[in-house]
Amino acid sequence: MNEHLPTPSSAPVAARDARTSTAPRQDFTSLARSEWLKIASLTSMRWLALATVGAGAVGAGAFASSAEASTTTAVLGSATLSALVIGLLTALGMTSEYATGSIRTTLTVAPRRGLALLAKAAVSALLGAVLSVVGSVAGLSATSAMHPGGWIEVGTVVRAVGAAAIYVAVVAVFCLLLGTVLRGVALTTASVMALVLLLPAMTGGVRVGDVFLSDYLLSEAGPGLVLQTSFGAGAWVQVATVCVWMALAAAAAAARLGRSDA
Repeated sequence: MNEHLPTPSSAPVAARDARTSTAPRQDFTSLARSEWLKIASLTSMRWLALATVGAGAVGAGAFASSAEASTTTAVLGSATLSALVIGLLTALGMTSEYATGSIRTTLTVAPRRGLALLAKAAVSALLGAVLSVVGSVAGLSATSAMHPGGWIEVGTVVRAVGAAAIYVAVVAVFCLLLGTVLRGVALTTASVMALVLLLPAMTGGVRVGDVFLSDYLLSEAGPGLVLQTSFGAGAWVQVATVCVWMALAAAAAAARLGRSDA
């Protein structure tokens, strides 16, 4: 008679299994979609996205007006300003979740914190790459009249714009990870500005052996790839530098998000 009755030890397990089976399962695709909808619904994010495109166009125009202008330098100017704006956008997007407490909702829906962070990073990278391409193309189109006679070469444009898109995407993800670690709006904003603008200027004349210290900064190695005309040994050093910066940021962000309360 009692063989079908749950024992005291099996009852909690059965209840937990029932809750697990009925709970909605959040996979990477649904988390990424939620992150995209979250960004698209914010008016401030839309203005910042437009600012990213505008900054890219302005940067391209500024570099294109110089005496030694070329397609790659124009794209580099676009990427530099686009990276700054998109970096601020993703960093502020992350820190605002901590400021408002909405990060708790995110982590409740997605208890696998690493997967939630990966979804945020993927959306940030995609957003950065797309806005970079739009800004570069807009800038090159607007400045092509400054250099008539075949200044813009299609092959060079494709390579430079592609490299710039990757760089801006990397900066977008890096600043997102930085915001995850620091969490404070003011501190993160200052750190992004220092990373993109101040550190290259401060370390530009400091030599380490036969190279400059600034060559090992993320904000110098990334733009260096945009200027590469061939993928030689120097390009591999720049790729390795970018990977090291990203690995350190990802490890710090994962540890901070996984071990600290939201």
